[in-house]
Amino acid sequence: MTTRLAICRDFAEKQWELPVDGPRLLIGWSESPRREDEAVSRRVQTLLCRSMTSGHDVAWLGGEELSGVESRRLTPGLFAWPEHIWRRLTGRPHDVWLLRSGDAARIERLFDAMGFCWSQRGQIALLIPSAAGFEPERAQLLSLIATQQRAPLEALWSHGAIGCVLPGVDGCVAGVFARHPQAIDVFTTTLKTIAAASGVKLEEREEANLFG
Repeated sequence: MTTRLAICRDFAEKQWELPVDGPRLLIGWSESPRREDEAVSRRVQTLLCRSMTSGHDVAWLGGEELSGVESRRLTPGLFAWPEHIWRRLTGRPHDVWLLRSGDAARIERLFDAMGFCWSQRGQIALLIPSAAGFEPERAQLLSLIATQQRAPLEALWSHGAIGCVLPGVDGCVAGVFARHPQAIDVFTTTLKTIAAASGVKLEEREEANLFG
């Protein structure tokens, strides 16, 4: 299988179904032969996860606790009826876990986390300094992972995240966002290094030619 990555800084088109403000990086991929039933192949998952865990822990959301992963339950209280209704309408599980790990192999679970489907834009990967705590207020965090709309990313920075990775349209692209441009520069350099070491071609392209 041949895998190619393409990146674009400061993208501006809304077709990607991603925020278009702040320091940002758009990542697209193509593979040959391509499997029609997967938005992100295991090889691309590995490249993204290795880049995300370079100097960071990653926190993501799931509907079940995972062994070997730091887990924090985010289940709403008994009287949080608006959130219960929202979850029923969006198909979210009743129990929500904030999962955290610095192990690239373990965080690949974020792509198929129960109730938080990457291909339906229902997931978020938060980049957190390895030595830092992360205690986001539950309602703010959950508001950021709605499938059709997301709250301002600034809410994450105030809770200690230094970046995040979001799935774009149909889960076939990814957007990397950060509080400071330097963090995007570091992520880009890391992704290029890991791709080269894995024999994957990576090109910087104009947004209109992301997929050639």
